[in-house]
Amino acid sequence: MNQPLDDIARGGMRNVWIITISMTVLAICYTMIVPFLPIYLLELGVQDDEVALWSGLVFGITFLIAGIMAPIWGKIADNRGKKMMALRAGFAIAVSYIIIA
Repeated sequence: MNQPLDDIARGGMRNVWIITISMTVLAICYTMIVPFLPIYLLELGVQDDEVALWSGLVFGITFLIAGIMAPIWGKIADNRGKKMMALRAGFAIAVSYIIIA
């Protein structure tokens, strides 16, 4: 049985809202790590006078890599499908946060 176009569009927007809320929560959680990053770096053996430099590098590299990779991931999503890319990204984020924990 065919679904009306309005039902399909409504279901798609529901998924967009779920992903948006999930990514917002993940971003909030990620920024909660930032105040403790220098302490963690000290435990890893970074010297006191280099902690500020390494904290900036570790935090900033995320945005650098995101800026470089966004067009690449977008091209792959256009070729292979946006739904599969969203699922891969969600799974990869979950795995990386579990490893970080």
